[in-house]
Amino acid sequence: GESAMNRVNKVKEHIRQGQKSYGFMLTFPSATIIEIFGHLGFDHVMIDSEHGNFTPESAEEMIRAADVVGLTALVRVPDHEPSTIMRILDRGAMGIMAPHVNTRAEAEHVVQAVKYYPLGKRGLGAHRASTFDITMTRAEYVEWANRETLIMVQLEEVEALNNLDDILKVEHIDLYTFGPNDLSQSLGVPGQATHPKVVEAMNQASAKIRAAGKHVAGDWTMSANVPGLLISAASAFLKEAKASK
Repeated sequence: GESAMNRVNKVKEHIRQGQKSYGFMLTFPSATIIEIFGHLGFDHVMIDSEHGNFTPESAEEMIRAADVVGLTALVRVPDHEPSTIMRILDRGAMGIMAPHVNTRAEAEHVVQAVKYYPLGKRGLGAHRASTFDITMTRAEYVEWANRETLIMVQLEEVEALNNLDDILKVEHIDLYTFGPNDLSQSLGVPGQATHPKVVEAMNQASAKIRAAGKHVAGDWTMSANVPGLLISAASAFLKEAKASK
């Protein structure tokens, strides 16, 4: 089989080439949906284990399904604990989205948990991601993982926006994204993700991120939400079916 050494993180590769990646966020376990979307030509899947109902075991099955169809599997983790991040990366995720990153210290903490020495402090063992030490040495795996593993941080509170200049000083963060829903709460307009206050805050922060020479996720990735796609397609089908009776 193909060794993990030959695998590239499509999102990171596209950024290197100045291209956008097309992905989808999955909020419930379905290997079948991952296979279908992979065959359709999507680049990556974001497995949502923050709000979605994934166990580490079901997440691993999603990552395995993504591997089958050549999708880059990323996971939104529920917290920044090194043990949480290590377990999901050991299972073969090619990157993480870290929610609620509000300070430079938290951003550094995430990087330390994702990267191996000398870039970070991730614990090193044999696992699925390193092909159980079969197709490469530990040293080769460390080099590959440090290069190909993606880090995306979510700025979801006013505190994060206030600390943005400091957060942007942290190295090895590939993409910065927002959490419009949580930002709406933080800005006093809960549930109004498209409120002018929220939009303005995200626009200002995006400008600051770009000015620092860093990447705003929305400039480099387009992401569909699987429940949203199912709902829109199913409701359109139902409407048409009822109209043509």
